[in-house]
Amino acid sequence: MKQTLGRRHATGSHGRPAGPPLVTLTSDFGTGSPLVAAMKAVVLAGCPHATLVDVSHEVPRFDVFAGAFMLFAGTRHFGAGSVHMAVVDPGVGSSRRRLVIRAGGRFYVGPDNGLFGIVIDEVGMQKAAAQKLAAALQAAGQKKVGPEELCKLFKVFLAAETKMVKGLEEHSATCGVPPEVIKQVKTGHGKAAQMGKQVCEAAAQGPRQAAPTLSDALGTTPIVPDASTATKRGGGTFDTLTGSPLAQ
Repeated sequence: MKQTLGRRHATGSHGRPAGPPLVTLTSDFGTGSPLVAAMKAVVLAGCPHATLVDVSHEVPRFDVFAGAFMLFAGTRHFGAGSVHMAVVDPGVGSSRRRLVIRAGGRFYVGPDNGLFGIVIDEVGMQKAAAQKLAAALQAAGQKKVGPEELCKLFKVFLAAETKMVKGLEEHSATCGVPPEVIKQVKTGHGKAAQMGKQVCEAAAQGPRQAAPTLSDALGTTPIVPDASTATKRGGGTFDTLTGSPLAQ
């Protein structure tokens, strides 16, 4: 069944929505600004039965970080299917890209300027950090660094990836992460952990002990698999208007 944005479907046989769509609004417009009413008018024009909730319209003007925190703090307890619109943007009115992101089963709509950063981090999206560290391992391979340096890099990488795997497992149900994806990630993570152990053991033995080649190490360094290769059950945590970062 296709889920309509902002609607929460019941588990009964008829699959009727559990209630009217719930939409929150966060902005730096100021409570008395007519722009707040304009936002609500646009939402109600397209969805007249929506329940509107004001998170805050007193975010310091153009303060994206303050807006990101306000958005996170004010929406974290809303259920799956809720929609959260936010406008805190120094480039408002420009050609800046707009985003629709699904995080923790909730939908976030707003500018692509970092406003969703805290929300994304909170729901377990640690893939970027893990990939950054994987890139550091690749760079180390090009520089032909020794086992000791590789051991340090592996430890940091594996810690970040452990956090990512934990986030995927904890939020798999609400975020639509297919079981096949989690299984592939955990398998790859296990291989990387074993290789990291071998590298660190070689480092502990000193320069005479031959470590596994970096090509072997990097060959087992896991990445989040393409979600399109698994059976998808609706949108996932990582979905945006331009596709899923899981597939990038």
